[in-house]
Amino acid sequence: MNQKWIVILMAAIGLLAVAAFVLTFSPLSKNLFGSSGETDIVDDALGLLFGILILFGSVAMVVTWIVACCYLGKRLGYDLYAGLLLIVPVVNVFVFCYWAFKESPNERKLRRMRSTKRDGMRGQTTVCPS
Repeated sequence: MNQKWIVILMAAIGLLAVAAFVLTFSPLSKNLFGSSGETDIVDDALGLLFGILILFGSVAMVVTWIVACCYLGKRLGYDLYAGLLLIVPVVNVFVFCYWAFKESPNERKLRRMRSTKRDGMRGQTTVCPS
């Protein structure tokens, strides 16, 4: 794992912990989930904590999906931001089929390199010592 990603992950975990601590012990948290009558503060705190965890988990999944789509496009040889087309709802089907069945730029480069190497080797004769 790259050191940059470890730092980002640790910062996200720290931010999550601070947000959970602040919102759990905030005086406003009592009124967030209490609709009528007396409510238990532990229930409110747990509900708030799980709400925060679900929110941050959803954001983390969306960010991970966006980064994965961008790197997929880059790995195929397209622009890094071409992967963002996989996020657009109807366009993603067409982009996925195009990438799956069309020769990617990296495959074209590899085929061209192999053919030039093969063409260069045809004119050479090798002498093997006996």
